[in-house]
Amino acid sequence: MKEPLFNKADVVFLIALTVIIGASFFFVYFRKQASGSSAEIRVDGKVYGSYPLNIDREIRIPEKKPENIIEIKGNSVRMIYATCPDKSCVREGKKSKNGETIACLPHKIVITVRSGTKQDFDSIAR
Repeated sequence: MKEPLFNKADVVFLIALTVIIGASFFFVYFRKQASGSSAEIRVDGKVYGSYPLNIDREIRIPEKKPENIIEIKGNSVRMIYATCPDKSCVREGKKSKNGETIACLPHKIVITVRSGTKQDFDSIAR
């Protein structure tokens, strides 16, 4: 008689391992989405405002020309319109992690994501 490929202990172990890996993934993912996250906007080095990322809105800076439009939506921030020539700030895309920034150098606008969580690093140099 052939022995089965997996016995009962193997099946229990695989199910437990799957649950632990799944729980770890969700813990890490939701930890990065801090509920206290905000977008701090500075214009010409001065704080223009700080806006929570959990409330969707559009912010126009300044209200006259040249104009930049910032969108806060889905716990992230991005520049959706700018009158600067290169539009690199628009191409930056969405930012949601602590310490990430978007900069529009011609208009001297810097947007920084702030939260209570530890800053995420892309790499560490020694």
